[in-house]
Amino acid sequence: MKTLFILSVDHSIDLITNSSSELFVLEGKSIDMVKELVASVYPDYLVEYNEPIHISDLDTDELDSYFSYATGSWSWPATKKDYRIPTGFTFEELYEPESDKPAWNGEIQYKLKNNEPGQRWGSFVTEANREWVLNKLDPERKLYFIYSRDENPDYDKQMELSNIAQRYHLG
Repeated sequence: MKTLFILSVDHSIDLITNSSSELFVLEGKSIDMVKELVASVYPDYLVEYNEPIHISDLDTDELDSYFSYATGSWSWPATKKDYRIPTGFTFEELYEPESDKPAWNGEIQYKLKNNEPGQRWGSFVTEANREWVLNKLDPERKLYFIYSRDENPDYDKQMELSNIAQRYHLG
């Protein structure tokens, strides 16, 4: 009898290098509150992570990159039910109507707002809709982002930080 194992891999490069960067997104009333909260879980977090960044300080490309992680599916072929919808958005605002069928190469098929010249295929956040996205995603502007400095930060600490923040494995 044969046994089949199915392994979920975030990125194919993980099969080769087992390397990863991490992003933690958490909510707080101020940057000092966020720093205090993170330090309560991981006092030396600045050894492995950068200072927290407020959502308003992310540039358009950084916000778009975060958005792709926050809305992507974990499977391929992906169907409508496999995609995550951030609070404040509807499926129809984010995806093409046909996206209940398998997605193109497993990637999100974003609607292209305003069909801006020079807009990358698949980008959702643009200069033209950046404020709209920020207002929908975080109307009270309480989100902070903490990126790992290097690859492979301490896994046990990642799990502890996951108790206070949303973890995104960036590959």
